[in-house]
Order: sequence, then C-alpha cells, then structure tokens
Amino acid sequence: MTEAHNLIFGEQLRILIDFYPNKNGQPDSITHIAEATDISVQTLLNLLDGTSASPRLDTARRICEFYGISLDYFDCETEAECRDYLVQQRVETASPIVHQIERETDELSQRGKHNILSLIEWVRRRNMR
Repeated sequence: MTEAHNLIFGEQLRILIDFYPNKNGQPDSITHIAEATDISVQTLLNLLDGTSASPRLDTARRICEFYGISLDYFDCETEAECRDYLVQQRVETASPIVHQIERETDELSQRGKHNILSLIEWVRRRNMR
C-alpha cells in the first residue's frame, strides 16, 4: 500500500485486522471475525480483496463494534491516518499510566508524540507474547 492514493475499505479493514492482534500476537482469523460479527467469511474476503468495494452500513458497524472503534475510522484516507487513528483510540481507552505519559509529552512535536505512542504499542505487543 502506498500513501499516494485514498484507501479503499478493504485496505482499511486489513490495517484494522493487523493492528489488533489476538492473545497470541497474531491477527484474528477471518473465520473468527466472521463468527464474532455474524458477517459471512465470503463477505469479509470480498471486502478484503476489493471484490466488494464498500460494505453495507450494518456490516461496517459490526466490524467497528468488534474492534471497539467508531465508524469515523473509515473516513481515514491514508495508511498513516488509519494507524494514527487506531493509536489514538488505544490511548483514549488506555490505563492511567498511558494518560500520564500523554500529558507529559504535550510539548513534543506531533512526530515525537507519534514515536512515543508507537513505542508504547511495541511494548504492549511484546508483553502479549
């Protein structure tokens, strides 16, 4: 994926799946997502490969409920925007220590904040192993 084009729904969905690993540190399987959301495996595969360019609103809502995010996520136009949105969502639902770190980094540049949040995400993933 490149940043030169606006992402299609399937690309946004792939980023979402990859961003939220399961307890084993791996992305959830399409079968697991389908069972948890009551969306057919074929529908998810069609969305991921671009065969179906846009889902029904109910499908998008179920995906968002599964990942605990808002439909606003699908307004992101680039991979970087998607990842920044997901990192921000994680911070908003994070523990008090993460909120303290966020307050203490207010004077950093946007890039510096992004780097700190990425580091926190890396540590979180390492702790899941």
